[in-house]
Amino acid sequence: MPQHCCDIFSDLYGDEGNVIAHSDGGVTGQGDSRAPDFASSAEFQYVVWRDTRGPDGIERVQVAAPIDLLEVVEIKIGYQANVVSGLPGGCVSFDSLTVRLNAATRLFTIEVLNLAPAPDSNVACTLQYGQIDHSVLLEGVESGNTYNVAANNAITAFTAK
Repeated sequence: MPQHCCDIFSDLYGDEGNVIAHSDGGVTGQGDSRAPDFASSAEFQYVVWRDTRGPDGIERVQVAAPIDLLEVVEIKIGYQANVVSGLPGGCVSFDSLTVRLNAATRLFTIEVLNLAPAPDSNVACTLQYGQIDHSVLLEGVESGNTYNVAANNAITAFTAK
């Protein structure tokens, strides 16, 4: 169960439902050190349940975020995608970002999702437009190859040096 803010621990549950470690979070962001490599070695991760209600109790649904900027830049340790996603309305909030590489096609797919009021919720929202900056490390890049990067409705390409 990931933390929702700040210096709060994430809870890592065992198969019997007991907390066995705090894999990240806390003041250092490193958890309680009982599962230091959990994020990089965990297998078969999936969401069991997600509460999609907002703090106001209104049901929310996942929607693809509009992508206002997608660029790839070279950094000291490789390549990074800079993504600016939109929040089209005062009732819309950021939900998640995932990145996958299809090594065979050299395609990075970045999915950015927002939570928006369900269509039948009859909610009046402000028309304000917000943005969120994301930096995504593109892992698995091999020099000399050209890669495509697709983030929702945007696409770009780069050739690794």
